[in-house]
Amino acid sequence: MSCSIYWWHEVRFDAIKIGMGVKPKERMFHYANAYGLRFNRESLKFYRLPSKPIAAHVEKALQSKMVSFGCRHERRSGLHDASAEPTELFMLNGASYDAVSEHMLTLIDEVLLELAQHMPKQDDERIAKLEARNGELAQRLEAKSAELEAKAYDLTHKSAELAECQMKVLRALAEAQKKGEELAAQKQQFEQIWAAEHELRGKAEEQLDAYRRNPRAARAKEARARKYTERAKPAKPAEPTRHAMQEWAAVKGLIVVVLMIILMGIIGAASGSKPSSSTTSNVGTPVHTVTQRGIKEWEQREAEKHFTKPAPVVPPNQLWEGVDEAAKQLMLERLYASEVWQNSKGLEDFHTWQGKKEAEASRPKTGGLWEGVDESAKQAMQERLRASEGWQRSKDP
Repeated sequence: MSCSIYWWHEVRFDAIKIGMGVKPKERMFHYANAYGLRFNRESLKFYRLPSKPIAAHVEKALQSKMVSFGCRHERRSGLHDASAEPTELFMLNGASYDAVSEHMLTLIDEVLLELAQHMPKQDDERIAKLEARNGELAQRLEAKSAELEAKAYDLTHKSAELAECQMKVLRALAEAQKKGEELAAQKQQFEQIWAAEHELRGKAEEQLDAYRRNPRAARAKEARARKYTERAKPAKPAEPTRHAMQEWAAVKGLIVVVLMIILMGIIGAASGSKPSSSTTSNVGTPVHTVTQRGIKEWEQREAEKHFTKPAPVVPPNQLWEGVDEAAKQLMLERLYASEVWQNSKGLEDFHTWQGKKEAEASRPKTGGLWEGVDESAKQAMQERLRASEGWQRSKDP
């Protein structure tokens, strides 16, 4: 019975039991190749190679080993098909296929045991060297890690200092930019002043030259210019005399008395047959007091119209009606920051007017002249009063 050396099935061997190291693995790999086997260093297993020709020296070594196990070698020729039996065969003398397999396994066991006799000492030395090397590496690693931690701390501290320095530099740059803008504005103002001064100096030199050439003509020219300047100024209103003011006050008092009499008649007609106690009290004795108060208010209003003539004030709710809040705030800031507003103290006037409005709104309202009068009758009398000729004449500026 013939048996092929190109086994296809797997041969397992537990090489961990005999303590394989790096060098024994390499030696085992070469032995396996010499006997037609493949040795895996990772899984520590032997695999039989596929069918392929064997080198001459490997064939002789294998033949001598197989003959020592009772096999005889036979060479066949003329068979080149891969599916057929290989040409190199080992004939077994009266033994079976399993016996040849056992002989090969025994041979591998002997080789591994021979290798294992030389391994313990080498492995111990290698392990000791590796442990010493590992200790040195661990110490170096600890020292390096401590050094890196110190460097990281220094870098963190330096980065914080660098950030602080950067903020200082940015602040200094902002201040320098602001000062540069201020200096540029001052430079522009100085240039304008210098140009105006240069122009005035030129005019003064021309006038001086003209005065030197003809002093009389220069003085006449200056007099004419002064005369035209005085004419261009607005004329001051003539102050009223004391007699005129007294006559005007008397006329106003008469007008107010007539208006109050007309008003009392209208109120009495509107009240009808149901006069209340409060209406009777208003129509009676307090008329003199009301008349005097009305005369004083009338005189004050007319004096303000005649002398001061203030500009009409537009309430804020009408002035800013339909304007966005952000645009309103921006325009107010620009208005308050303007030179004209600061000179006229418009902001103080606005706050004063607003304070007066709030005080009037918070002041408790009293009935006064209209106390006890029906609302519909009050509205009718006010409409008649406003439509009267005396009221229109008194409101006419």
